Amino acid sequence: MSRKPNTLQTLVMILCNYFPLAHVVGCACCLVFAPGLAWKLGSFLACLYLLPPFLTRIVFLVHPIRRTRMPMYSADHCVWWFTFCTQALFLRFPFLEEALRTVPALYSLWLRLWGSKIGKLVYWTPGTTVLDRSFLRLGNHVSLGLGAVLGTHIHVGDEFIIAPISLEDGVAVGAHAMIGPGVTVKAGGATKTLFLATPFSVWKDGRRIEK
Repeated sequence: MSRKPNTLQTLVMILCNYFPLAHVVGCACCLVFAPGLAWKLGSFLACLYLLPPFLTRIVFLVHPIRRTRMPMYSADHCVWWFTFCTQALFLRFPFLEEALRTVPALYSLWLRLWGSKIGKLVYWTPGTTVLDRSFLRLGNHVSLGLGAVLGTHIHVGDEFIIAPISLEDGVAVGAHAMIGPGVTVKAGGATKTLFLATPFSVWKDGRRIEK
């Protein structure tokens, strides 16, 4: 049976949609009202890059999502939606993340602030897209190919599914690959260009294996 949101849930989800705009306004206020150039720049960068992961971690601390599958418009789904809206600015303007990737290890450090577990010497090529910055589990020496997409959530009918992506040590993801929720690629594995990993599949040596 289809589940519909109640009035409160509808209001919460609508308000969440305004977070990206509020984020932009907050960053602009830092540039306008902060005293001195150093304070302007520092507060702007903090508002832009640190406020969203900070808010996300607080929300998950208060209401952690422990289920993989949940009804649409449930409390867990509303919590996820808020955290997704905190990331919206980076999805709309990918150059904001590309700027971080120009500094070695900085992007991986930033993802850890969101709650992801990122190993050492992970290489992010240009155009890599991360849809949920709190649900990655990457080992050491992982490389992401040009335009790879890591998406840890999916809607199936009236059900919402979210699960971490696990790329173990030494995994190489091919260009323009699409990795779905709950996917695991075993250590040392490599995927082909335009690789499509369906949700909850497990891969080893280029082949799909049973869990």
